[in-house]
Amino acid sequence: MTPGTKTLIGALSLMLLARAGDIAATTTSGIRGVVRDVSDEPVPGAAVVLTHQEFGTKLTLETDKKGKFLQVGIKAGAWELLVEKRGFAENRQSVKLALGKTTAVDVVLQADVPAAGAAAVESFSLGGAALSKEAATAYETAQRALAAGDTKAARTALESVVALAPEVAVPHFALAQLQRDAREPALAEATLRRGLELDPSLADGWLALGELQSEADRLDDALASFQKAVLAKPDHARAHSKLAMAFVMKQDFAGAIPELERYLALDPDAADAASKRSLLEECRKFAK
Repeated sequence: MTPGTKTLIGALSLMLLARAGDIAATTTSGIRGVVRDVSDEPVPGAAVVLTHQEFGTKLTLETDKKGKFLQVGIKAGAWELLVEKRGFAENRQSVKLALGKTTAVDVVLQADVPAAGAAAVESFSLGGAALSKEAATAYETAQRALAAGDTKAARTALESVVALAPEVAVPHFALAQLQRDAREPALAEATLRRGLELDPSLADGWLALGELQSEADRLDDALASFQKAVLAKPDHARAHSKLAMAFVMKQDFAGAIPELERYLALDPDAADAASKRSLLEECRKFAK
């Protein structure tokens, strides 16, 4: 075999391998996610159960020390995602996975509230604050309604929790998310602000506020909120990503650079890592 023939065979082999990779990428899908608690802390060791709704295929994963999970090379289509960890209420949701893509999912586990009718519980701690028995029962109702996809019942229950325990921050954040989903931004912002007055250390609260402000084209306000999210939790990758994008929208490319660098350092395997690296290079060019 001549050297030229060997070179040609080697090149063809590489092409075939690349082609095989392309085919695999377009005939399967994947899912990645992070499981956190209501205080925005990662939940390691949580069981993640994936069930294909058409074929019944079941896969069981476990979150790592950063609360992350990843599964690639699986069938596309509708899957049920169930996340469980002792001490937390289960989180169950439907996820549609597209061909050739790895879908990112964020999961927030709520503390498990003792069921009504169990041994008498006078109070329940939520995010370090105590709930009365009545408020705890209403919070349990909200969690069950959310798990069942009944957002109307969940909202009613959370409104009861906020009324019964106005000094507890966590229910405000959960209620604000439902108000935002219902396209009531002004109401959601007011609820978020009340929650942040009670607990300004919750980075996800500042993120949600910044997103609302960004959607309303209030870029200066959004920038300030994202900066507070980063201050509240310096290792929160998504906070750095949001802050970077706010800087880009304001054409402050020099400001965006360190935030993009920090985001990629914290989460180098993020689903949008490639696009963020390209954006970083563009910002460096414009900042010169």
